[in-house]
Amino acid sequence: MRLEILTTRSDVDGRRHLERGVRAGTLLRIRPGACVVATEWLAADPETRHRAAMDALALTSRRQPVFARESAALLHGIPVLGDFPELPHLLDSELGPASRRSPGGTVVHRPRHAPEFRSVEGLLATTPDATALALAASRPIGAGVAALDHVLARGHQEDELRALLHEWHPFHGEGRARRALAIANGFAETPLESLSLAGIVTAGIPCPRQQVEIVVAGVRYRLDFLFEEFGVIGEADGHGKYRTRADLVAEKDREDALRSTGLGFARWNWDDALRVSPMLHKLARAGVVAPRAARYSARARRSGARTAE
Repeated sequence: MRLEILTTRSDVDGRRHLERGVRAGTLLRIRPGACVVATEWLAADPETRHRAAMDALALTSRRQPVFARESAALLHGIPVLGDFPELPHLLDSELGPASRRSPGGTVVHRPRHAPEFRSVEGLLATTPDATALALAASRPIGAGVAALDHVLARGHQEDELRALLHEWHPFHGEGRARRALAIANGFAETPLESLSLAGIVTAGIPCPRQQVEIVVAGVRYRLDFLFEEFGVIGEADGHGKYRTRADLVAEKDREDALRSTGLGFARWNWDDALRVSPMLHKLARAGVVAPRAARYSARARRSGARTAE
């Protein structure tokens, strides 16, 4: 969903019409010279509001903005796990390490190196590679893996991402971005699978195979995860509770078929993966556990990450 932006430069009814709408409460001014229908804004989710703020900025700014981080991700279709920021994120025209919140209702980041950007839907944004790495550096590791999985699955090369990390070195969040890139592989078909993989690997569990196909009674099934070492199938259930009866029956038939192979079976949902521990508990009940040394190493990594970041 996209909100229509009404500006004082548009042909709708001009400045006076917009001002009357704002005074009457039917329109809402989201930045100087740009309004939206108030009821539409109130009904919109944070992502839609963020896009509206980006469109309003592009329509009213004297200089074409270059969108970065979550704003650029929105243009590229890169998933953003977690809360969506209220303000658009931009790249400054000057190089430097600082970020600042500008009086114009934006968050401006100064790149250390001359950035590359491209036009997307008529707006300028950082490249998909740079956008995914910036998210990986600034958000929790699961969100970073989801962003990187997305670009890797669409043909971007790990070597190119590593070269960009080398070019940016050193930068805030570099260690977090490198850990996320070490986990991401482009096999995940959903952000939930990326989030799950991050929790699994960080816990010290041997990396599972993904999207493996098996045939049961003549029917081909593709698995989210296969923990070959433990003989366990892992399924990340991202459907939630809003499913039809037919969906539930098909899901039950699928699970029965997979269990009939004799392999262990574990299923978890978004809440389990976000909290990590419930997902690991379900895996452990199915027989998937990290080796003792790996569990100690995982705890040490988490402790070190909290100290470093």
